[in-house]
Amino acid sequence: MKKHINEIIEEALEPYLIAKKGTGEGESSIVKMTRGSIPSRAEVVKKVLEEEDFFEV
Repeated sequence: MKKHINEIIEEALEPYLIAKKGTGEGESSIVKMTRGSIPSRAEVVKKVLEEEDFFEV
């Protein structure tokens, strides 16, 4: 089954968000910005950017 890039990113962030909830920081634990990266080959990034669905809002 082919997954949309948003689903892949959400699945990757889910463990982080669950761990962050347990910190007791309340609403301040909501991720507003991240400087992380998802390591991937240049070919993969180019293919993702070529997908029409990638830019849908």
